[in-house]
Amino acid sequence: GVDVLDRLVVDLSPLRLPEEFLRVELELKEKVMKEMNLEGGLKIDDENDVDENADDEESEGNEPILDLGSSDDSWENRPIYQLPPYSLSWEVSRQEGKQLGKYVGEVFDVPEKKATASKKPKG
Repeated sequence: GVDVLDRLVVDLSPLRLPEEFLRVELELKEKVMKEMNLEGGLKIDDENDVDENADDEESEGNEPILDLGSSDDSWENRPIYQLPPYSLSWEVSRQEGKQLGKYVGEVFDVPEKKATASKKPKG
Protein backbone atom coordinates (compact mmCIF):
# COMPACT_ATOMS: atom_id res chain seq x y z
CA GLY A 1 0.00 0.00 0.00
CA VAL A 2 0.92 3.58 -0.54
CA ASP A 3 1.49 5.74 2.53
CA VAL A 4 -1.03 8.54 2.10
CA LEU A 5 -1.19 11.23 4.74
CA ASP A 6 -4.34 13.00 5.86
CA ARG A 7 -4.46 16.58 7.07
CA LEU A 8 -6.15 17.08 10.42
CA VAL A 9 -7.18 20.73 10.84
CA VAL A 10 -8.14 22.45 14.09
CA ASP A 11 -9.85 25.81 13.54
CA LEU A 12 -9.58 28.08 16.57
CA SER A 13 -11.52 31.00 15.08
CA PRO A 14 -14.96 29.78 16.29
CA LEU A 15 -13.69 30.35 19.84
CA ARG A 16 -13.97 34.07 19.01
CA LEU A 17 -11.13 34.90 21.40
CA PRO A 18 -8.43 36.31 19.11
CA GLU A 19 -6.33 37.53 22.02
CA GLU A 20 -6.08 33.89 23.18
CA PHE A 21 -5.33 32.21 19.81
CA LEU A 22 -1.55 32.24 20.15
CA ARG A 23 -1.65 30.91 23.72
CA VAL A 24 -4.11 28.15 22.78
CA GLU A 25 -2.03 27.30 19.69
CA LEU A 26 1.18 26.96 21.69
CA GLU A 27 -0.46 24.94 24.46
CA LEU A 28 -2.15 22.61 21.95
CA LYS A 29 1.10 22.04 20.04
CA GLU A 30 2.91 21.30 23.31
CA LYS A 31 0.24 18.87 24.52
CA VAL A 32 0.11 17.05 21.17
CA MET A 33 3.91 16.77 21.06
CA LYS A 34 4.07 15.54 24.66
CA GLU A 35 1.14 13.12 24.49
CA MET A 36 1.37 11.81 20.92
CA ASN A 37 4.93 12.71 19.90
CA LEU A 38 3.60 14.47 16.78
CA GLU A 39 5.27 17.62 15.61
CA GLY A 40 3.54 19.97 13.27
CA GLY A 41 0.60 22.11 14.07
CA LEU A 42 1.34 24.29 11.08
CA LYS A 43 -0.60 27.52 11.19
CA ILE A 44 -2.85 28.00 8.18
CA ASP A 45 -3.30 31.65 7.21
CA ASP A 46 -6.22 30.96 4.91
CA GLU A 47 -7.89 27.99 3.28
CA ASN A 48 -5.25 27.55 0.56
CA ASP A 49 -2.07 28.74 2.26
CA VAL A 50 -0.17 26.66 4.78
CA ASP A 51 2.48 28.65 6.63
CA GLU A 52 5.49 26.35 6.48
CA ASN A 53 7.44 28.78 8.70
CA ALA A 54 4.81 28.95 11.43
CA ASP A 55 7.43 28.41 14.13
CA ASP A 56 9.71 31.10 12.70
CA GLU A 57 8.90 34.20 14.71
CA GLU A 58 10.46 36.51 12.14
CA SER A 59 8.41 35.30 9.17
CA GLU A 60 6.83 38.15 7.26
CA GLY A 61 3.41 38.49 5.70
CA ASN A 62 1.48 37.11 8.65
CA GLU A 63 -0.51 40.27 9.24
CA PRO A 64 -4.05 39.54 10.44
CA ILE A 65 -6.98 40.63 8.31
CA LEU A 66 -8.57 42.21 11.37
CA ASP A 67 -6.55 43.94 14.03
CA LEU A 68 -6.81 41.51 16.94
CA GLY A 69 -6.02 44.22 19.48
CA SER A 70 -8.53 46.81 18.29
CA SER A 71 -11.55 47.84 20.32
CA ASP A 72 -13.67 46.78 17.35
CA ASP A 73 -16.44 44.31 18.23
CA SER A 74 -15.93 42.36 15.00
CA TRP A 75 -15.07 39.11 16.76
CA GLU A 76 -18.22 39.37 18.86
CA ASN A 77 -20.69 40.59 16.27
CA ARG A 78 -19.64 39.59 12.76
CA PRO A 79 -20.64 36.24 11.23
CA ILE A 80 -17.89 33.64 11.52
CA TYR A 81 -17.47 33.45 7.73
CA GLN A 82 -16.48 37.15 7.71
CA LEU A 83 -13.69 36.64 10.22
CA PRO A 84 -10.16 35.50 9.35
CA PRO A 85 -9.56 31.81 10.03
CA TYR A 86 -6.98 30.79 12.61
CA SER A 87 -6.24 27.13 12.03
CA LEU A 88 -3.56 24.58 12.81
CA SER A 89 -2.98 21.38 10.90
CA TRP A 90 -1.03 18.16 11.15
CA GLU A 91 -0.06 15.80 8.32
CA VAL A 92 -0.74 12.36 9.80
CA SER A 93 -1.63 8.82 8.84
CA ARG A 94 -5.30 7.87 9.03
CA GLN A 95 -4.78 6.02 12.33
CA GLU A 96 -2.78 8.90 13.85
CA GLY A 97 -5.48 11.29 12.66
CA LYS A 98 -8.17 9.34 14.48
CA GLN A 99 -6.11 9.27 17.66
CA LEU A 100 -5.19 12.95 17.36
CA GLY A 101 -8.81 13.93 16.70
CA LYS A 102 -9.96 12.08 19.81
CA TYR A 103 -7.17 13.62 21.87
CA VAL A 104 -7.94 17.17 20.68
CA GLY A 105 -11.60 16.56 21.51
CA GLU A 106 -10.57 15.57 25.03
CA VAL A 107 -8.33 18.64 25.37
CA PHE A 108 -11.23 20.92 24.39
CA ASP A 109 -13.62 18.88 26.57
CA VAL A 110 -15.84 17.90 23.65
CA PRO A 111 -17.27 14.47 24.36
CA GLU A 112 -17.31 12.05 21.46
CA LYS A 113 -20.77 10.75 20.72
CA LYS A 114 -21.05 7.04 20.15
CA ALA A 115 -20.99 6.31 16.45
CA THR A 116 -23.96 4.32 15.26
CA ALA A 117 -23.52 1.37 12.99
CA SER A 118 -23.73 2.15 9.30
CA LYS A 119 -27.18 1.76 7.79
CA LYS A 120 -25.60 1.01 4.43
CA PRO A 121 -26.54 -2.46 3.20
CA LYS A 122 -23.68 -4.92 2.95
CA GLY A 123 -22.83 -6.57 -0.32
